[in-house]
Amino acid sequence: MRKLLNQATGGVERVFGREGRRAIIANHPTHKERGGLNINIGSGRWSHPNWIALDVPSDHYHGKDRGSFIPYNLLENDLPFEDATVDLAYCSAVIEHVPDSADEKLFSEIARVLKPGGLARIVAPDAEFLYRGTVHGPANFWASRHPWTQRSTHSTNPEISEWAQEDFLIRELATARCRFYRHQTAPLQPESIWGLSFEDTLAVIYEGIEYRIEHLGDHVNWWTHTKVANFASCNGLTTHRSGAGQCLNASMRDMRYFDRSQTWLNLHIDLVKV
Repeated sequence: MRKLLNQATGGVERVFGREGRRAIIANHPTHKERGGLNINIGSGRWSHPNWIALDVPSDHYHGKDRGSFIPYNLLENDLPFEDATVDLAYCSAVIEHVPDSADEKLFSEIARVLKPGGLARIVAPDAEFLYRGTVHGPANFWASRHPWTQRSTHSTNPEISEWAQEDFLIRELATARCRFYRHQTAPLQPESIWGLSFEDTLAVIYEGIEYRIEHLGDHVNWWTHTKVANFASCNGLTTHRSGAGQCLNASMRDMRYFDRSQTWLNLHIDLVKV
């Protein structure tokens, strides 16, 4: 089994050097012990004894913790695994943080490393649902996001009464354009999207939005089931829509580790390599 792990992680040496490859082999169990080669892309501070975590090192997500994951920048790196060696991949709260060009590369890389029959689970904010909730939902639609307004590192205005429903939608989809975000750029007023269709709302919200490495937590991209399906089909992956805790793979139904954050606002989509 150690031989299989060596083969699967052969791509690590090309990306991170021989020492990086040795660290992976030393710090992770074999395929047999793990039940397969399973990876979490964009893991943050997450850890699981049977999974390999990959993420871009940052103070925003990791603080001083740099030892529990493999450094991986999806804007620059290929996934550090050989073709058709990965059994399962999990990717939550990632694709909304980077532009389409990076996500196109990511979907292609996921398809490359998955074994035939392998599964990847994608979790990201459901832009169309959030638009409908903002326009047609009750006044408390965004209640679970109210605590964000109290974080002085993020918000300039803790007074909920001054936040319109549209402010929360803008913050969720294109963070830098929220008028109460401390690191705003070209902030939008709520009335700028009043009465607009979903498509026109996206056009207004994302005008001029850019990925900023110094603000990795910003959302800069929107996703719907249709958009995920389009990216997946271009790479030979079939799409299966589900909900929190409803993964096709039983091990990813364990909500102690998977689908844990803001489940109500997210898409949960399984991609299977045929």
